[in-house]
Amino acid sequence: MNKYFVEIPIRILTSINLFTLTRWAATQNPPPWGWASASPSTVPIEFSRFVVIKQAVVGYVILLLADVLLHLGQPRKFFGLMEDRDNSRSVHVISIALLLGVLFWITDSIMDSVVFR
Repeated sequence: MNKYFVEIPIRILTSINLFTLTRWAATQNPPPWGWASASPSTVPIEFSRFVVIKQAVVGYVILLLADVLLHLGQPRKFFGLMEDRDNSRSVHVISIALLLGVLFWITDSIMDSVVFR
Protein backbone atom coordinates (compact mmCIF):
# COMPACT_ATOMS: atom_id res chain seq x y z
CA MET A 1 0.00 0.00 0.00
CA ASN A 2 2.12 2.83 -1.31
CA LYS A 3 0.58 6.24 -0.64
CA TYR A 4 1.58 7.51 -4.09
CA PHE A 5 -0.05 4.52 -5.80
CA VAL A 6 -3.24 4.82 -3.71
CA GLU A 7 -3.54 8.45 -4.84
CA ILE A 8 -3.96 7.40 -8.51
CA PRO A 9 -7.64 6.21 -8.26
CA ILE A 10 -8.53 9.36 -6.33
CA ARG A 11 -7.02 11.52 -9.07
CA ILE A 12 -8.81 9.51 -11.77
CA LEU A 13 -12.20 9.97 -10.06
CA THR A 14 -11.53 13.67 -9.51
CA SER A 15 -10.59 14.08 -13.18
CA ILE A 16 -13.75 12.34 -14.35
CA ASN A 17 -15.79 14.60 -12.09
CA LEU A 18 -14.10 17.77 -13.37
CA PHE A 19 -14.48 16.78 -17.02
CA THR A 20 -18.16 15.76 -16.76
CA LEU A 21 -20.29 16.67 -13.75
CA THR A 22 -18.61 19.96 -12.89
CA ARG A 23 -18.84 21.28 -16.44
CA TRP A 24 -22.49 20.16 -16.64
CA ALA A 25 -23.33 21.82 -13.30
CA ALA A 26 -21.77 25.10 -14.49
CA THR A 27 -23.94 25.10 -17.62
CA GLN A 28 -27.05 24.64 -15.49
CA ASN A 29 -26.14 27.56 -13.24
CA PRO A 30 -25.08 30.59 -15.33
CA PRO A 31 -23.78 33.68 -13.53
CA PRO A 32 -26.64 35.93 -12.31
CA TRP A 33 -24.99 39.29 -12.91
CA GLY A 34 -25.94 41.19 -16.02
CA TRP A 35 -22.51 41.97 -17.41
CA ALA A 36 -21.76 38.25 -17.72
CA SER A 37 -24.87 37.43 -19.71
CA ALA A 38 -22.91 37.48 -22.97
CA SER A 39 -20.20 35.20 -21.57
CA PRO A 40 -20.21 31.52 -22.49
CA SER A 41 -22.31 29.39 -20.16
CA THR A 42 -19.96 26.42 -20.35
CA VAL A 43 -16.61 25.84 -18.73
CA PRO A 44 -13.94 25.66 -21.44
CA ILE A 45 -12.24 22.28 -21.72
CA GLU A 46 -8.84 23.99 -21.51
CA PHE A 47 -9.72 25.34 -18.07
CA SER A 48 -10.90 21.91 -16.93
CA ARG A 49 -7.64 20.38 -18.17
CA PHE A 50 -5.64 23.01 -16.29
CA VAL A 51 -7.54 22.36 -13.05
CA VAL A 52 -7.07 18.58 -13.35
CA ILE A 53 -3.31 18.92 -13.89
CA LYS A 54 -2.99 21.48 -11.10
CA GLN A 55 -4.88 19.32 -8.62
CA ALA A 56 -2.79 16.25 -9.48
CA VAL A 57 0.48 18.16 -9.05
CA VAL A 58 -0.65 19.77 -5.79
CA GLY A 59 -1.87 16.42 -4.41
CA TYR A 60 1.45 14.72 -5.09
CA VAL A 61 3.46 17.68 -3.77
CA ILE A 62 1.50 17.54 -0.51
CA LEU A 63 2.16 13.79 -0.25
CA LEU A 64 5.86 14.39 -0.92
CA LEU A 65 5.99 17.14 1.70
CA ALA A 66 4.32 14.93 4.29
CA ASP A 67 6.67 12.07 3.42
CA VAL A 68 9.76 14.26 3.83
CA LEU A 69 8.58 15.85 7.07
CA LEU A 70 7.59 12.55 8.68
CA HIS A 71 11.06 11.14 8.01
CA LEU A 72 12.81 14.00 9.81
CA GLY A 73 13.54 13.88 13.52
CA GLN A 74 11.99 17.10 14.80
CA PRO A 75 8.51 16.63 13.29
CA ARG A 76 8.47 13.04 14.58
CA LYS A 77 9.25 14.31 18.08
CA PHE A 78 6.59 17.02 17.78
CA PHE A 79 3.88 14.52 16.85
CA GLY A 80 5.09 12.02 19.46
CA LEU A 81 6.10 9.36 16.93
CA MET A 82 8.80 6.82 17.60
CA GLU A 83 12.23 7.42 16.17
CA ASP A 84 12.62 6.06 12.65
CA ARG A 85 15.68 3.80 13.13
CA ASP A 86 15.48 1.54 10.11
CA ASN A 87 15.17 4.37 7.60
CA SER A 88 18.27 4.87 5.47
CA ARG A 89 19.73 8.29 4.78
CA SER A 90 19.23 7.78 1.05
CA VAL A 91 15.45 8.19 1.51
CA HIS A 92 16.08 11.55 3.20
CA VAL A 93 18.40 12.72 0.46
CA ILE A 94 16.10 11.66 -2.38
CA SER A 95 12.97 13.05 -0.70
CA ILE A 96 14.55 16.39 0.15
CA ALA A 97 16.04 16.67 -3.35
CA LEU A 98 12.61 16.03 -4.89
CA LEU A 99 10.98 18.54 -2.58
CA LEU A 100 13.60 21.20 -3.32
CA GLY A 101 13.19 20.55 -7.04
CA VAL A 102 9.44 21.08 -6.76
CA LEU A 103 9.93 24.25 -4.72
CA PHE A 104 12.40 25.65 -7.26
CA TRP A 105 9.99 24.75 -10.06
CA ILE A 106 7.13 26.59 -8.32
CA THR A 107 9.37 29.60 -7.60
CA ASP A 108 10.52 29.70 -11.22
CA SER A 109 6.92 29.55 -12.44
CA ILE A 110 5.86 32.38 -10.13
CA MET A 111 8.82 34.52 -11.11
CA ASP A 112 8.18 33.88 -14.78
CA SER A 113 4.53 34.83 -14.54
CA VAL A 114 5.03 37.88 -12.31
CA VAL A 115 8.24 39.40 -13.68
CA PHE A 116 8.28 38.53 -17.35
CA ARG A 117 4.59 38.89 -18.29
